[in-house]
Amino acid sequence: MSNTPKNFSKVIKKLADIFGEYQYAFRGTSSLVMQDLDMNVDDIDILCDEKTALAANKLLKDFLVEEVKYSESPKFKSFLGNFNVDGVKVEIMGNWQILDSKEVWSRVYDASDRVEVEYDNEKVFVTSVNLELEMFAKMGRWTAFQKIKKQIKPMKKMLIIDTYNFLHRAYHAIPSTFKGPDGQPTNAIYGFTSMIINVLDQVRPDYMVAALDGREPTFRVADFTAYKAHRKPMEEELEVQIPKVFEILDAFGIKKILVEGYEADDVIGTVAKKFSNEVEVVIISNDKDLWQLAGDHITIMVPGQKGLFEFMGDKEVDVRLGFEAEKIADYKGLRGDPSDNIPGVYGVGEVTATSLLKQFGSIEEIYKNIEKVKPDKLKEKLLNSYEQALMSKKLAQIVLDVPYKLDLDECKYSTFNIGRVKEELQKYNFKSLIRRLGLEPDEGKKKEKEVPDSQLSLL
Repeated sequence: MSNTPKNFSKVIKKLADIFGEYQYAFRGTSSLVMQDLDMNVDDIDILCDEKTALAANKLLKDFLVEEVKYSESPKFKSFLGNFNVDGVKVEIMGNWQILDSKEVWSRVYDASDRVEVEYDNEKVFVTSVNLELEMFAKMGRWTAFQKIKKQIKPMKKMLIIDTYNFLHRAYHAIPSTFKGPDGQPTNAIYGFTSMIINVLDQVRPDYMVAALDGREPTFRVADFTAYKAHRKPMEEELEVQIPKVFEILDAFGIKKILVEGYEADDVIGTVAKKFSNEVEVVIISNDKDLWQLAGDHITIMVPGQKGLFEFMGDKEVDVRLGFEAEKIADYKGLRGDPSDNIPGVYGVGEVTATSLLKQFGSIEEIYKNIEKVKPDKLKEKLLNSYEQALMSKKLAQIVLDVPYKLDLDECKYSTFNIGRVKEELQKYNFKSLIRRLGLEPDEGKKKEKEVPDSQLSLL
């Protein structure tokens, strides 16, 4: 049973009313109690941005104990202030940062990813349970971390497919000689469907989305006309199969999402971040750009050989790259990315980019502390490419707020329409896929081989 200070509910309501439209969120044990976890609450912490933190001096002037001002300790950076509201200690934390066990400053916590809950018939903003776990881990408060973990129910799974990445992989894995009864190419259709069957079996998702690229030029092209300009147009033999693949997705009951002006990566990032507080998100793709999304309840499922997968969480990304997933866009802002025609800073390579990020944390912090950069030649390169570095980071950064309204229930996945799937597969004479789904009895021990084993191992 949770222990809370006297007047806790009354003070929460009063603070929620005072802060109103400001960007705030109750955090710490008070946040967890309001999300039905059993915790002991000694005080109320409010996480916010700098503007809200400084405004608290006026908003809470009648309860002032210690004025809000910027404070920095060996472990924390924040705009801190203390108040006493009806006998309850209230601490304001603006633009809060934590120095973790690796001696690296965390991202800025400012309530920008808060969630709304109802507590004692009052709607209030709180930090999510997942975010609290992240912060407790960075602070090294493992007892509290484990106490929270034990109370969390297993989350349902959402699978997000990087559709065109899947398609290209399928198209190149199976020979172009693979054709349907009408003589039209079906290698991409077959490979894509085979991969869908495989991941459905391995992940068994409760929710499922297929993300698509928009047809119109993206904002990235508007910002930098050379973005991806060197890429060859899609091969006609692949392009003609796309509408048929969409029919396969519809038959399986998988929701397709396309937003004009944005790439599939942006759709994936937006959907993943929107629902990662409610479900375990698995993104299937071998596009390393998506690794920047890895984090609490977001994992990248990377297809490998022989139908096996590698799972990349934030820890795996950190080990592989030498820096955190959230810094991938900063890395590309410095190093560039030839595959997307992102220039970066001329003369800065992998080692230098990684070293700079370890020292400063982000491109913005590098330029704020440019006088600390050594040697002078490197400083000169950075100064000469200031605008280009920021632009390159923007090009590489996955958008997390694509303008698209989506409810979790719209993505529900239970099972597919057996009759419709079988009808689609029979169109192309995909007998082996029909058998894999158990939609048709095996015809003896000897099975028809539609694709060489060497190709099937990729799917």
